[in-house]
Amino acid sequence: MGAVDISQASPYFRVKRGTMTLFIGAKATSSIHSVKLKVLAAMKDHYNDSAYNGLDAGHIRLLVQRESAAAGTSNSHHTLEPDTVNIKDAELADDQAIYLTLRCADGTWEEPSIADYDADTHDMAI
Repeated sequence: MGAVDISQASPYFRVKRGTMTLFIGAKATSSIHSVKLKVLAAMKDHYNDSAYNGLDAGHIRLLVQRESAAAGTSNSHHTLEPDTVNIKDAELADDQAIYLTLRCADGTWEEPSIADYDADTHDMAI
């Protein structure tokens, strides 16, 4: 099975933060901003957590892992910006994992972290 050309399909993404995984569908022409709005709506609909109340697209950051050309590793995170870029131009792939971070009260961003259920620690920074 080859890679899916997202310009001809409606891709979905696995948006991850801690133990949360959201499956977000979009069109190749959808902007990063519209994906953020879908993420916010899903978080507010499915998680009864007051920490998500009052959040808007400026409070969340979406990151993807990109392979580092120099090292050949995939430990480099890149923020999906600007919000006006569409999914196709951001070179996102169908079924790709996108990491969600929130803006902290002091204006900094939290580090991306997802649960690793295979590890003894149950939480591993990516």
